[in-house]
Amino acid sequence: EKSWHPWLTSRLGEGSMAVAGPAPSGTGIEQWMAQRYGAALEDQHTNINLWCFTEGPNDIPSLLKLEGLHGITSDKDAVKATMDYCVQRLSHEDWPEMYRDAFRAAESIRVLPVFMHPMAEVAYAHA
Repeated sequence: EKSWHPWLTSRLGEGSMAVAGPAPSGTGIEQWMAQRYGAALEDQHTNINLWCFTEGPNDIPSLLKLEGLHGITSDKDAVKATMDYCVQRLSHEDWPEMYRDAFRAAESIRVLPVFMHPMAEVAYAHA
């Protein structure tokens, strides 16, 4: 957080912020969220998340060649691959550079595949 642009940090305030902007193609959106951790503002620890929607829950780990990664890692290659991917997702010209810089400042990563529940109609059809 100390390396973030002051304007961006000021928007974080005492808790969380969510940001949305254009996808690289200009069609669709990218969304990310940051949440401050620690008992005091001086702690300067922040979790930053980019939401990526894919067909399968392991598509992103496969794309980043991080299959089998569990938990948080500070492995430099894994961090670089993940942050390069996030920066690319925010590559549309309408994203100010400070947003990409927030991702570049990451020291560790966690790629979390999320399994979504089907819509009610799908669940009922298979019940």
